[in-house]
Parts: sequence; C-alpha cells; structure tokens
Amino acid sequence: MKMNTMTYSAIIVAGGKGTRANLGYNKVFKSISGHAMLEYSLRTFKSDPACKEIVLVIDEASFDKAHEQFDGFYDLIVKGGKTRRQSVYNGLLKASEPYVFIHDGARPFISKTVLERLKNALEAHESVSPAIKVPDTLKRVKENLVVDSVDRENIVALQTPQAFKTKTLRKAHEIAGKSAIQATCDLSLVTATLGIKGFIVEGDTRTMKYTHESDDSLLELIIDDANRTKS
Repeated sequence: MKMNTMTYSAIIVAGGKGTRANLGYNKVFKSISGHAMLEYSLRTFKSDPACKEIVLVIDEASFDKAHEQFDGFYDLIVKGGKTRRQSVYNGLLKASEPYVFIHDGARPFISKTVLERLKNALEAHESVSPAIKVPDTLKRVKENLVVDSVDRENIVALQTPQAFKTKTLRKAHEIAGKSAIQATCDLSLVTATLGIKGFIVEGDTRTMKYTHESDDSLLELIIDDANRTKS
C-alpha cells in the first residue's frame, strides 16, 4: 500500500462563546469526561505524524487561560478576529506547512480514519471536507407552513476538519478580505473566491459540534466509547 507522506498544519479555531449552551464562557473549556473539550482535538492532531504544527486560535478574553491550560498541546497560539473568517486568516498567517487542516474547537471527536481520507484526497484536490448524509426528511417552509419537500439524495452536512493546499486557502482569504464575499465555511470560501469546487469525503457522525447543553451526555458517550475502542 502506498504511504501518504504529506505534512500539514492544523489550525483549531476556538472562539465560541457558549451562549446557546448557557455556559457564560468559551465552550471549548467545557469539561467532557474529565477533560476540557478542546483537549481532545488537540491530542488527536498531536498524535498524527503528518501534523507538524498546531496553531490554536482563541478569542482575546480566553487567551491567557488557554495559553496556560493547553500549554504543550499546541505549537503556536494566536488571537482570533471579530469573525470566524478573520480568525482562520490569523491562523493561516502562522501556518508553515504545504497543507492546512481547519477544525472547529467545539468538535472534540476527530476520526483517525477521516483524517486519512482527507490526506488521500489532497493528492488530487485542493479543497476537501468530510460530510455526512442527512438522515431526516427535509421540508421547505414559509410562515411555519410546509411549501414543498427537499430531495435529500444529494444533500450532505459538512463537518471539520476541512483540508486545503495552504497557498490556495490563503489566497481565498486574501481575496475575501478585500471584498464583500461571504461564506459559511472555508470550503465555500474557496469556491466563492477562486471557483474551485470542494471535494467531499465520508465523515463520521461522532464528529458532532457542541452547541446546546443537551449535547453533554451524547458527547461523553462518544468520547468514552472512542477511548475504549481507540477509534
């Protein structure tokens, strides 16, 4: 089997306020199964030989706490901007590897299998994201009334980490910074600025994003099971 020798920088964006989870503080510090949520993704990247550098991007209010609490898990720590795009760009300015993985700090579980899929896909594509099929019936509504159905056959939910050639993503952010272009994620930003279509690899339902207080118990089950099975 061919060995993938690509190397990358991991940028973890961790500026969530935890408002919807009623936390009152940055949710990446939320304890899940005995450890801060952010620690899990930091550990996963740190254990991947292809990841040569971890750049942690954190909001200014949490900077000192993160600097101390996660010392040893990252290589560089930088302050985020007013928007997610600005925060990612601040991290990109520090990235030194030819490829870069962008990850949400509020997604503690990262599948090692998905990481390999991303690395393999980067051999032929400049912009890659994991995604999962949408299992629910989708409807379009107007004023709380169903208007019509949405065919879910070709609908997927994007996850992170999203992976790119560093020069490609950096160029996309530079263009976006000088224009009014808006995008919901970095994959979309690359398409909007450079016309490069994102490539999709199979994601993992366990890579869920912590959003609501009710997510606690499910994330703990995911993390505890992963620790037992080493997946």
